[in-house]
Amino acid sequence: TKLTFRTDSCKGCGLCVGVCPKKLLELAKDVINKKGHHPVRITDQSACIGCAFCATMCPDCIITVEKTEKARIDIMAEKVLMKGNEAI
Repeated sequence: TKLTFRTDSCKGCGLCVGVCPKKLLELAKDVINKKGHHPVRITDQSACIGCAFCATMCPDCIITVEKTEKARIDIMAEKVLMKGNEAI
């Protein structure tokens, strides 16, 4: 999964930070965007589970969640395992 941010449009509200179940998002206190706000950033891209809670919560739609092919395969494998467990 890959997250991208349109940081120049971020108003630093922090709504996305609060909903990330893996606690991977933070406001970049060392950066100020064109609007004068601290934009959001991800701390560990590889740990993102692609739930898209952050993108859903963002009032300005600045977050894009892209599922990589590996993420799609992992999701499909998980569904197969879950179906297998239901049959037992």
